[in-house]
Amino acid sequence: MTPAKQKKPDNSLILREFIYLDRPKLEDFLSGIEDGIVRQYKEEKREQGARWNGGVKPHGVGIERAGGVSELSSEFIKEATDASLFQRLYSLDKETPFITHISKFDEKQWEELKEGQVVEVESEIDLSALEKIFDTAADILELMEVFQPGSLSDEKSKQFIAYLQLQKRSNTTGVRIEPVKSPAPKYQFVASLQNDNLRASKSELSGTYKVFGRIKRKLKRNEKFDLFKLLPGEMSLGSKELGEMLKGFKDMPPMLGKPPTVKDIKVGYPAMVLTPVAIYR
Repeated sequence: MTPAKQKKPDNSLILREFIYLDRPKLEDFLSGIEDGIVRQYKEEKREQGARWNGGVKPHGVGIERAGGVSELSSEFIKEATDASLFQRLYSLDKETPFITHISKFDEKQWEELKEGQVVEVESEIDLSALEKIFDTAADILELMEVFQPGSLSDEKSKQFIAYLQLQKRSNTTGVRIEPVKSPAPKYQFVASLQNDNLRASKSELSGTYKVFGRIKRKLKRNEKFDLFKLLPGEMSLGSKELGEMLKGFKDMPPMLGKPPTVKDIKVGYPAMVLTPVAIYR
């Protein structure tokens, strides 16, 4: 028996694994280009084939072609998904290019990027060391409360728990987005992700991903972006308070990771602030 031939893979297919997707922004982009969004549409499929008759013949059961054709029709209703909407937006770039695909670049090319520009960046994403410390510490404290109730009653523990409670109020996560072929670490994007749009735990954000978004702001000299916000709203720690807080992390247990620095809290020029729409592999 001759083995069945395997169908060759379609190299035109694009399979994306999204870890973050902001659907409202995606819909804003698409509806602005196409004057609205089609959320559902009908698709009809028709198949034709020869018509056959069966019956009992003098020498047994027989089947003969009756002539003409038979027709089968099926109707499907398709609904737009996050992935299909993104692919639709992405495919429009082939018709009218509007996406800047950032790979290897130099300082001049970096400076030429403009606010409002839509970019796709293959990058290394990382969280602030403080973000990781607080998440790990929160898990440990929950376990300690279960197995050692009342053990966190000293002043230092109470202060740290107060920080954790403040941090729980935040619904955003700051990330560094460093292009994989960046000439230096200072050429990076920073962004605040809406936690509701995450499709996995924050810890899975660290790694190599493609980031699709729009340049919101180019930081000016002496301007800073808060990668990690300890206080809610527009409140922020002064230099003295910030220094005192960072000192407190120097003797922290190794299980919490490396001690944070000022760069884990504030990022400056020549970084750019990005409004992310999707993060995927």
